[in-house]
Amino acid sequence: MSAHHLQSGRHDRLRDAGTLNMLPAAIVLLDTQGTIVAANESWERVASASGWPGDRHRVGCNYLQGCDTVGVHPNGTHVAHGIRRILDGTIRDFSCEYMMPGPVPPRWLRVIVAPLRVGECLQAVVLHLDISDLKQAEAARRGSEARLRALVDTAVD
Repeated sequence: MSAHHLQSGRHDRLRDAGTLNMLPAAIVLLDTQGTIVAANESWERVASASGWPGDRHRVGCNYLQGCDTVGVHPNGTHVAHGIRRILDGTIRDFSCEYMMPGPVPPRWLRVIVAPLRVGECLQAVVLHLDISDLKQAEAARRGSEARLRALVDTAVD
């Protein structure tokens, strides 16, 4: 079996909705032009909650154009630029953290983009991980440190 066939077979398995839906991250697979060729159910929920207008987050739509036009998401163009650099082979990995507008408390996501070689073409796997618990824990730790510092400063006075 050729390496190309193995890569193609792996890609087909990744595109399988059942496989993608088993994974906890919100995932989209993009072709060389940034068009969504597969997405899991988690992505559907995240994209809808993130304010992606209409059906721009669905299979067949261009993810990069969606990032470029989502006005409520200030990091959209930054993420699109990172993905374009993955797709043209300039970089091998990209990640970005951002706060998702919407419900209180705010939700934080980390976007991780990795290249996926399919034959001679570079495609991209885009993962969206909910890191809200981590961000809330960091904020709580900073608050505790500030209270402890204030207590120590007061005690010294």
